[in-house]
Amino acid sequence: MRKFRGDTLIFPIAITNKKDGTPVNLSGVAIKFTLNIVPPVDHNTPGITIDRTDDQGKFTITIPHEAVTAAVKGLYPMDVEILYPNNRKSTLFVVELTLVGEQTP
Repeated sequence: MRKFRGDTLIFPIAITNKKDGTPVNLSGVAIKFTLNIVPPVDHNTPGITIDRTDDQGKFTITIPHEAVTAAVKGLYPMDVEILYPNNRKSTLFVVELTLVGEQTP
């Protein structure tokens, strides 16, 4: 995944059942993520939003540009996980985020 350093990063995510494609209801789950830039950004970083539509299995992680402006160009791992009310944890995915130079100074 390639994004521009200093841009607002928006990650729309939809979770569906592998067998039949129906949405996974996310009611009651905690959604967590970490983007391993320096300094790291995660679900507790001020300004981060996670907008949810639980019954449709959808959520969008938005990282404001201020949170990534200090990051240098490079390749950074990002993981997203959910924690169920019964304390079961599931890593949804890990991606390599490539931050490239800004388009406009």
